Amino acid sequence: MGEIAALGAATAWASGFVLLRAVPDRYNILNLNALRMSGPALVYVIGLVLIGWLPRIRELELTNYVALAATCVTGIAVADLLMIRGMRLIGVGRAYALGGFAPLFTTLFAWLLLDEVINEFVILGAVLVIAGCLLVMRRNQKEKGEASLGSRDYWVAVGLVIFATMIWGIDFVLLSVGVGEAHPIVANSFRLPVAALFSTALAWGITGEVVPRGIVLKHAWLAVLAGIVGISVGSFLLLTSLQMIGAARGAAISAVSPVITMILAAIFFRERMNALAIVGVFVAVIGVIFVSVS
Repeated sequence: MGEIAALGAATAWASGFVLLRAVPDRYNILNLNALRMSGPALVYVIGLVLIGWLPRIRELELTNYVALAATCVTGIAVADLLMIRGMRLIGVGRAYALGGFAPLFTTLFAWLLLDEVINEFVILGAVLVIAGCLLVMRRNQKEKGEASLGSRDYWVAVGLVIFATMIWGIDFVLLSVGVGEAHPIVANSFRLPVAALFSTALAWGITGEVVPRGIVLKHAWLAVLAGIVGISVGSFLLLTSLQMIGAARGAAISAVSPVITMILAAIFFRERMNALAIVGVFVAVIGVIFVSVS
């Protein structure tokens, strides 16, 4: 079940980023992120009240509170913003494909900080997922000729996104510590409102507004829906997975999300899938299987 939850989280994240990419580039990413976080925060707070679990917030200990609050900075305020920027520069599929690096960093951090046991299947699976995403990332000669970014700018954008995946690696470990033994709904009911407040304050402090000036209602709803699908659903499934199979395995399996994103981007945005990208899909899927049977 933990593996299924991780794959579900990967699908939810992919869908959320594709929905967000449907919003035009003219809006500031800080404002879009604030809108994106508002939906998940409301969903979890209202849900916690409706099911009568509000007192269970007290089940979290100080360590849980600190770790969950830290993920609001690492995962949402930094890594997600860098990824959104990367998507605008080099495309949804290719930018998010680099998210496949995350399990490499998560595996390292989980081994160093959480003493998780890492066997050869987990390592091999993570390497295959990363290799698959690297194949997805590579441009052929035709794409280089048609691209709006030059080679130097392209690799700068790639470096930006890789840095985001490194931060995601830390984020997975913090999430694993933050959820502890608590129910994922309870953990998210604290984490997501804090993340929404932080994102709102960041947008207000830098741009002077929360909702982008002149935003079309359709685009605002797309940003909110992207958060509900990608974060509300995705984070619940991720925390469930981390509890059941640990940070390293959960991160490695959920790293198939870039492959799903690439397929959705090809369908909805007509982003090309070259031969290397198709091979990368199969390599990444094989990596998921290795991790699942470890």
